[in-house]
Amino acid sequence: MKKGLLSLLAVGLAALCLFVCKLADISFFSDNSAQIRILSEGEEVSEISFSENDHAIIEADTSVHGDYQWQILTDDKIWADISNQTGETIELSQAMTKAVSNDGQGVYVRCTLKNDGSVLHSEPVCVNVTPAPTKAKNSFISTRQRSFLPLKNTKNMMIFPLTGSLPSSLSQRLK
Repeated sequence: MKKGLLSLLAVGLAALCLFVCKLADISFFSDNSAQIRILSEGEEVSEISFSENDHAIIEADTSVHGDYQWQILTDDKIWADISNQTGETIELSQAMTKAVSNDGQGVYVRCTLKNDGSVLHSEPVCVNVTPAPTKAKNSFISTRQRSFLPLKNTKNMMIFPLTGSLPSSLSQRLK
């Protein structure tokens, strides 16, 4: 009889705890002060840009507990879950933005937090991918009408400005 009463009491206490926890989560999510801030390098951002050969990492900052899911705004203006992006941080890349935009410009992402049917969204962050800087060809560098040859090893060498055209023997060696 005592074991049955203790078991019933334990089950009732566990149910009460679950009920109280659930109420606390629901009231917390419905509280207008609950929010998700998006940070990059510790600073809150609403826009982020990076080179097409690079990436950017942003993170969700919140005191709310739940399951994270990062989303991207499609051309159809629908928020779609980003596959396998269910942590506090996300690494943004050109490939990710080009999935919804041909040029990778003006793509929006956000973080969603879910807990027992309650959902909280961050403000969207605008993601812009800029073209990678182009490298100059190995050619003459012109400074104030003087040309200099690019040199790889300048140890024990003197550099003289060149004027006019190069001698043909030197031109052949540079090709």
